[in-house]
Amino acid sequence: MNNKPLGKDSSVIGKKKKFGRGYYAELLTNPDYTDPLKKIYQGVNRKFNFIWQVKTEKYAPILMELVAPQKKVVLAPAKRWMTFEADKDIAFPVDTFKPKVPASIIYRLQLEICRSPENWIEHGIIDGIRHPLPATAFIPNSEVNEENRSSFDLDRLFHWVHVAALDYQPKEKLWKVMTLDGLKRTFFLPKLLLMMKAEDPVNFANRIISAIALRKKCEEVIRCEFVMDCMSLTGTPTMSDEMLEGIVDLVKSTKVGKAMFYTDYFHKCLKVAQMSLFTSSYGAKFVTLEEFNTIQNQTSSIAFKQLKNNWLETLVFNIRMCIGDLGKGWFDINEKNFKIYEISKLNRFMELVKYRMQYTLRLLVENTLQVFISLVETPCWPCLSVEDDFVWGEDLLNSPFMGQAAPLFSLQLRMDESGAFYSTTPESFAEVLLKLFDEALTQTHQIRQVHPLLLSNLRFPPDLCLSSVGLLAEEVCNVRNRFLLAYEKACIPLRAYAKEFDVHVNLYSLIISDYIKNYEIDSKTAAEVKEDISLHHRLKRSLEETLPNLIFIGPFYVQIDHLRVFLINKRQEIINKLLDLFSARMKQSIEDLLQEYKNVMVKLAVKPESIEHIFEIRDWMETIPMSVKSLEETCKRYLLEYDVLDHFWYALGNEDFENKWEAIGWPLRIYQQVDVADKFLKEEEERYYKLQLNDEFTLNDRIDTLTTQVVSMSGYRDVSKTHEYTQEIRKVW
Repeated sequence: MNNKPLGKDSSVIGKKKKFGRGYYAELLTNPDYTDPLKKIYQGVNRKFNFIWQVKTEKYAPILMELVAPQKKVVLAPAKRWMTFEADKDIAFPVDTFKPKVPASIIYRLQLEICRSPENWIEHGIIDGIRHPLPATAFIPNSEVNEENRSSFDLDRLFHWVHVAALDYQPKEKLWKVMTLDGLKRTFFLPKLLLMMKAEDPVNFANRIISAIALRKKCEEVIRCEFVMDCMSLTGTPTMSDEMLEGIVDLVKSTKVGKAMFYTDYFHKCLKVAQMSLFTSSYGAKFVTLEEFNTIQNQTSSIAFKQLKNNWLETLVFNIRMCIGDLGKGWFDINEKNFKIYEISKLNRFMELVKYRMQYTLRLLVENTLQVFISLVETPCWPCLSVEDDFVWGEDLLNSPFMGQAAPLFSLQLRMDESGAFYSTTPESFAEVLLKLFDEALTQTHQIRQVHPLLLSNLRFPPDLCLSSVGLLAEEVCNVRNRFLLAYEKACIPLRAYAKEFDVHVNLYSLIISDYIKNYEIDSKTAAEVKEDISLHHRLKRSLEETLPNLIFIGPFYVQIDHLRVFLINKRQEIINKLLDLFSARMKQSIEDLLQEYKNVMVKLAVKPESIEHIFEIRDWMETIPMSVKSLEETCKRYLLEYDVLDHFWYALGNEDFENKWEAIGWPLRIYQQVDVADKFLKEEEERYYKLQLNDEFTLNDRIDTLTTQVVSMSGYRDVSKTHEYTQEIRKVW
């Protein structure tokens, strides 16, 4: 029994009370301020008996109004007024300056905890017909107007009336109601002043309580801000660092301060909780899905290796260093009897360690969830409002799905005969992220407890592991559904963008050699060839202007440069092949033209064999101007067709260039050769004329000789010399 005198117990009468110091600004602005020095004594509980009061109540006098007696020696409440410096003739009561924040405004900032306005409106739809909702509203009294308003008490200015809720205005967040008191007045009221008949009254009361409490808090914050703004800090000395450190040391030296200071050591025990199973900084700005999966798996492996090895070893080492040498007692880690361990304080301590480790794991998982959802969902925010039937459109350069966060994954847009596709299928992103997410959470359930490692003399189950956040926990399911929905929405514009490239499939799958062969068979004119090549140039320019090198679509960094360069180069190759084909055709035409010129030139260079041949050549030379003119017109046409190549800046070969200009100069050469041939024929004609004269003279001489011989033979009469005459005549002939 404690024989200590009661008068010396400091906890009873020796403890000195401490009160906070009150400032004038606090007393002035806090209407709920009470004097802490005022003593309030609690009386004994009394049990009232109202039986006698019930029996004698009918004899009690009835008073219409009780007037409180006036105290003569009591000061009346002060009437405080306020004026402005600019005009002190007009004074305003202080009550008019009291902050009055409407509770309806405060309530609008809060979320509706029951039904939304849309649900209430749907609640009134029956058989497809929209009906008004029965409700009770707090509206102005119909008997009150501007003239008699002062004659009504404050409680009679407003009253509750049955109304019909007709409509809701989401922009102003007001309900349109019509009174059912026979006047059919129309009001626009906030939800705070309206209670639906189908609404739980408890929710309505809680809503009013919450709005009033929040209004009070807002008024206190505004009042505090006004007081802080009105404080004059002019001339206030600044506090040195040494003085501040001294104050902090004094605070920490107290009992409460030490308790607060020791919490820092407690938080150091939760260092593991600050870790994350995933990383948001991996060096490269954009990575492929495979690289992202590899990086996150490596990060998770390193984290789990630290949790399963270093963390457990550190905890076991620290616990053994602290209580390992205590020996027999409640904290004997060498205990062999499991029943004794169950009733010892060591069991409670080990349970505390287990719960602390599980709490750390939970914080680790929560931090991981936050890092993961912030990493993978933030780039998807611009895509969350996309509908399933979204069509990208013709603008392939600008993306309406660029958010503040940088894209996460790198993709390449490719193409084959069936259409455009990505280097990584869009559906695999959600699958890989889901697998990565679930595997990381699953491994958090595979971390062993410290019991088997620390209590080596006791037997524990081999699968004794810490409990972590479940895969079906609400926060886990929420995060899982969020990023799955985000990537489901993000893949919609990604697929729509790839679909816009299907118009280039024909160009991608076009075999240029077959196209050129078919084009050569068509034998189109130069104008048609020029139009076709111009069309290909326009299509190439369209590819250069409409296809970007890269584009951002939500979390995807899409690279299009390879496909863009391939399509542009293929279009350019078609242009080059068509120009080569046309150049070869023009080369053949020019060569044929040159051959005709050469044939004319060769024929002009032929040496006549007779005078008749000379006249034949002269007759043919008369047709040369017409032939040359025809060939010259053909050459001009070819030169105009050569303008097609010049229009597209096609570089002719040396041989083609020489043939072109040679064809231009051939008519002049032919005309010059005609003059030369004409002179030559004249010379030949004169030569043949002289030869003919000589032959004529020789022939005349011969004729004269023959005439003489024939005349001499006419005198032959001897028949016996006939043979001799014959021989002589033969010689003469």
